[in-house]
Amino acid sequence: MARIGLVLLVCLFASCATSVNKPGSKVLSLAERDNVFASQNNFENILNANDPIFVGISNNKCIKKWHDVYAEHKAKLKNTTKLSSKIQSWFVLGTCFAYAKSFKKTLYYYELVLSQPNISSDLSAKINFNIAQMYEVKSQVGLARLYYQKSAAHIKTQKISIFKQAVLDLHSHEFNSSIAMLNKLNRLVKKSELVDFLRGVNYYHLNKKRHLNNKVLNQMDEKSVGSILLKMAVDVHEKKNVETLETDLRNLEVNFKLHRDFKNHLLKKLGS
Repeated sequence: MARIGLVLLVCLFASCATSVNKPGSKVLSLAERDNVFASQNNFENILNANDPIFVGISNNKCIKKWHDVYAEHKAKLKNTTKLSSKIQSWFVLGTCFAYAKSFKKTLYYYELVLSQPNISSDLSAKINFNIAQMYEVKSQVGLARLYYQKSAAHIKTQKISIFKQAVLDLHSHEFNSSIAMLNKLNRLVKKSELVDFLRGVNYYHLNKKRHLNNKVLNQMDEKSVGSILLKMAVDVHEKKNVETLETDLRNLEVNFKLHRDFKNHLLKKLGS
């Protein structure tokens, strides 16, 4: 299965913004601007998924006017001596650069925040989550897990951090561990199509058809994209009606990356 690589979550917990086409802007390289646009598109896909895992991220302010907010907070740092204001601006700037995948600058500003005494657990959790995202993008799975675990200790980032750990385990072919994480998450989030879908994907890779049918598909809306994909996965495994199945898979419209990657995995299994 292709790496799901949810870079779309990199700055869910942020307060910066972007107008990357602002004339005369030389803060971002062309590649970094492309990264910001990609993050914007990914963020929209997250919101469109309308899954309870992502509740609480709709007020993100980092997505529309990057350069405007960058300039605003750079100016604030020059004109304030108040530590609390500096901490907030450091956080915003670090998160803005995380959107652009400028990891050194991101860590520079985040470390300025984390080096201060008595910062809030809420702010620390958000930073740990975003740092975990960066390490995941860089394929440094051990560090990503460590920071997701730190982030999961806080109630506001608990659900999404557990979810991300489950995805990491799936990518690492640690399917039973991924299922354990998703079961834990299932107790925190009711009726999540994505949680059920990923549980089913893990059972598919473990070749546990009975578990897939009885513990996952029986609980899902049969019309949901996740349910349709998992039913197709059973047919792919059993090589049923291959030609028709391939056509149906190709014609199935999927927008969310988790679904799209699994669809591509199934097509590869069919030799497409």
